[in-house]
Amino acid sequence: MMTDLAKLKQEYWADEVKQVRKEKKIAMNPMELFGSHSLTPSIREMCYRDFKFGRFVKDCLRRFYATDWGNIPKNRFKAQDKAFRDCQDVVGTYTYADNGNLFAIWIVRYVGVYKRKYTVVMYPEEF
Repeated sequence: MMTDLAKLKQEYWADEVKQVRKEKKIAMNPMELFGSHSLTPSIREMCYRDFKFGRFVKDCLRRFYATDWGNIPKNRFKAQDKAFRDCQDVVGTYTYADNGNLFAIWIVRYVGVYKRKYTVVMYPEEF
């Protein structure tokens, strides 16, 4: 049985996925392209402590779902797009500035056995 919070999360992410599909005109369901997503414990804790950081992570996931790989060098964009199309691992890097401190996060889409996909949000040092 789903709790009210779980239902709210499910509805929220369904709306986010619809918005990304509309913006990028993605024909497939993004969950088929990116699989389930999860946050590492340290990212999750930071999201709970800092609302702005949580919003930043959400915006980064939207960008990642729209195949915007973030702060990677321009010469790597084509390689990332090719890896995405060929159903290989893809990494997006994003930078968050807060009170003069810079935080980098990575969003990684892993492709596992039987082409199962997992998207993980993590700090670079957690890789």
